[in-house]
Amino acid sequence: MELLHDHAPDVETFAAFIDRIEPGRRRALVATYGPVDGREATVEALSWAWEHWDRLSAIDKESAYLYRVGQSSVRRFAATGLAPKFPQAINDEMPDVEPGLLPALESLSAQQRAVVLLVHAHGW
Repeated sequence: MELLHDHAPDVETFAAFIDRIEPGRRRALVATYGPVDGREATVEALSWAWEHWDRLSAIDKESAYLYRVGQSSVRRFAATGLAPKFPQAINDEMPDVEPGLLPALESLSAQQRAVVLLVHAHGW
């Protein structure tokens, strides 16, 4: 029985793919899981894309699929299920931020907060 192995793309093709996909995946995963876990999930998703290029190229919505790959990786390596904490006080480094914004965001569920950030901060 012959084992089928996925083949990696050529470097130029993959680099163009990364340029197109990575910023959106990173923003979405960071908004959902915080800066540390979100960036790690992005790396995991893009690594999966390299290793499984043949499978990924057959998927219609590869960007959405890679988001799910990132979500699955967070479940494997996240130490806790805690949502990222926002700073409790607005300081001089953030003069344009409404003081009530961060407490309002913190009062939302993690999923609601991710949607608000993706729509209003990232224009999705």
